[in-house]
Amino acid sequence: MGRPSECDKSKTLRAPREGRGGGAEMVDEYALTLSAWGRALEALVERDAHAAMAAASDHLHLLHTLAGAGVYAVPVDESLGVPADLHLASADAVSATRAVLTFAWAAVPGATAYDICHEFGSPYVPGMRLIATVAATEATVGTSPPFTVAPGHPYTVAVYARSAKGRAPVPAVLEVQAPEYVPPAVATPGGRPPIATIRGQIVADSLQVPIVVGAPGIDLSTVSPTTFIVDTGAFEVALDTATAAALHLPNDGPLAVSGVGGSTEGYQTHIDVQLGPGGPVYRGVNAVVVPNFGSNLWGLRFAVDRGLALTLDTRAATLTYTEG
Repeated sequence: MGRPSECDKSKTLRAPREGRGGGAEMVDEYALTLSAWGRALEALVERDAHAAMAAASDHLHLLHTLAGAGVYAVPVDESLGVPADLHLASADAVSATRAVLTFAWAAVPGATAYDICHEFGSPYVPGMRLIATVAATEATVGTSPPFTVAPGHPYTVAVYARSAKGRAPVPAVLEVQAPEYVPPAVATPGGRPPIATIRGQIVADSLQVPIVVGAPGIDLSTVSPTTFIVDTGAFEVALDTATAAALHLPNDGPLAVSGVGGSTEGYQTHIDVQLGPGGPVYRGVNAVVVPNFGSNLWGLRFAVDRGLALTLDTRAATLTYTEG
């Protein structure tokens, strides 16, 4: 398959999908993408750097085309202007990683609707995704993928005017920042004040929290926090052997460890724990070390043995302990 010319690429980007529904065109472009990537790998094996770079360039371009499906593959109406006064009308954070954003803009003469798009990607594979098409000069977006926003991560929105003939060639563009999420007060058992609240983050559908743990008797102010996955299905506090070795934890004797993945032999240990910066310190906490576990689990035993109430807030990504 020969390399597409610039003319071919332009035609691919701009061609309307009349009578095709987009399906056949998407399959063709996907096949081209796989072909370009295959040619790049083949050229690398043959040590043909020039051919590899050319094929890789086709691969990236075609990925861009696929990512922009529904944005670029439409006719252009040159008579339409750019929506003026695009601004963020309101922004409400609903969790640590989601926000509801409302955008507004001035009407464009001749426009019958407006396309709200999300600009994304990198300098190597830029792209744009169509979020919604609205008739009004205001749109609220945010709480469901792919329109995900988070504090500290700018989000770029583009608004195109649209008519029966096609979309305006140039959009209005606005970069926004999500508001900081302020979690509601934690409802603790009996209304008692919490003794510690540990803020973590949601990673791969799990709550991960930083907790300072160390060998018995060590000055915990000199120890960096260890990342634990909060596991309400696990009873013990479990550490990987690499973590235990780095913390110089004692070996209190062998122990058979069973879990979903089967059984193995680990060993018992005990640790000192501090719940959050300046939080309470607990000495001699029982724990287990699991060989080649790959992660550290924070189970329920810590709370059960000390009569503590445990509150999880997945919106704020916090773990709160209260006296029972």
